[in-house]
Order: sequence, then C-alpha cells, then structure tokens
Amino acid sequence: MDILLNNFIQKRKQLPAKKEVITQRLQEIVEYITTNLKQDLSLEIIANECHISREYLARFFKKNMAMTVAEYIRYRRAISARKDLLSSNATLTKIAIDNGFSGIRSMNRALHEFYHEDAKEIRKREKNR
Repeated sequence: MDILLNNFIQKRKQLPAKKEVITQRLQEIVEYITTNLKQDLSLEIIANECHISREYLARFFKKNMAMTVAEYIRYRRAISARKDLLSSNATLTKIAIDNGFSGIRSMNRALHEFYHEDAKEIRKREKNR
C-alpha cells in the first residue's frame, strides 16, 4: 500500500500564500485603472473587468489601499494632469478631458486635493522657475 501511495498519488499544488493573492489582485485592479484612466471608470466597470462583485471590490480596495477606488482614480488622474500641465501647452480644458475629468472644475478640485494648487497655479509656478 505504501508503494502505491508514494508512487501514484499526485501531490496537491500548494495554494499561493494569502499575501500573494492579495498582491496579485491589487496589481490587476491598479493596472486596469491605470490603463483606462482616460475612459469612464466606475466600480461596476472595474469589478466586471476583474471578475469580482462591486461590493467586494469596494471593501477589498479600501482595506488594502487605505482609500476608495474613486479616490485612487482621482489621484492617478491628478498625477497625469499635473504631468501634462508641466510638459505641454495644451489648453486646460483639453488636459482635463484627456485625463478623464469631466472639465476644468473637476480637474482643479482633484489637483487642489492632492497638490494644494489648481491648474493655473501649477503652470504659473513652473513658468517662474
């Protein structure tokens, strides 16, 4: 019997560690958000793309990233908009739309939240350097 057990029973694959699963799932979510920043993003869209429920996505993301999905999206869009403000001469409206904001006001709210300056202040400060 020992010979049969040792030679013919396949060993089960070990499941990845819990931290690895969390890291992989976060990477998948963040990668989807980053790739689609300029698109309309919602919990529903992201959850469907990542094959999880909206509720699970919201709880999982908040628990592991210490911010909501919407906050993270605004943060990433603000980073991208600031980069565009500093490197291009495009209009503020174009930069806002190109970075997934509905307009200048929503872009300015995000910039102010994360950088404590609006788009005009960021450009003005950069020109004075």
